[in-house]
Amino acid sequence: MVALLLAMPFAVNWIAVVAGLYPYGRTRQCMFLVLCALPGVAVALARMVGNSMVPACGLALLMVIGCHAFGTLQGRDLLPRAEQRHEHMDEMMEFVRRNIGPNDLIYTDQATSYQLRHYLCNQKPVSVDVSPEGSESFRCEGLHVVFSGPNAGALTAQGVDARWHESDDRLDLGLSSEHVWVVQGGWASGLGEELQHLPWFTKIDVHSFGRYLEIFRLPMRLPRPAQG
Repeated sequence: MVALLLAMPFAVNWIAVVAGLYPYGRTRQCMFLVLCALPGVAVALARMVGNSMVPACGLALLMVIGCHAFGTLQGRDLLPRAEQRHEHMDEMMEFVRRNIGPNDLIYTDQATSYQLRHYLCNQKPVSVDVSPEGSESFRCEGLHVVFSGPNAGALTAQGVDARWHESDDRLDLGLSSEHVWVVQGGWASGLGEELQHLPWFTKIDVHSFGRYLEIFRLPMRLPRPAQG
């Protein structure tokens, strides 16, 4: 029964991740899982050594040494401290409010959408709509944001290029919006620069706010000729 109670928060977190409702991994949002992990590890260690104090402490010390020797170094999967400055996000939000209108569309990935919801929507709750194609969207502060599904990962140059060429009203990209802006944040970087090496995107103007925040406007597409 105790094991079930300790494992339940992990299961709930994993379900929320699959549903695209909550992050998982080495992030501060998941620190509450430590409260359930530590008792489970402690009980397991105690039973492995027959509830003997000295062997339990020795085994725990070996585990700590092993984690430091073979685990991911602290900070390796985090943004450099210089790139976590609040000013970068403030500058990008100012750019968004100054340049993006209500008839435009913002396209991003799942991870960056959390940042936009927090800063662009002033921490107000938003309603997320899911399209039959798997993309998701929300509206706040008069702006329309469309982002990829929870399993799509970060945006790539090839993915944006394919989406731009294949987009129509059904995909909510391109033709139904006056302008389409792409936003990338988080651990990924260099999307705009990669796109500039592809045909049709050589003249896009990439606006960067630090190394891990960038925004640019996609070129206009001509409507597809009517079929009949």
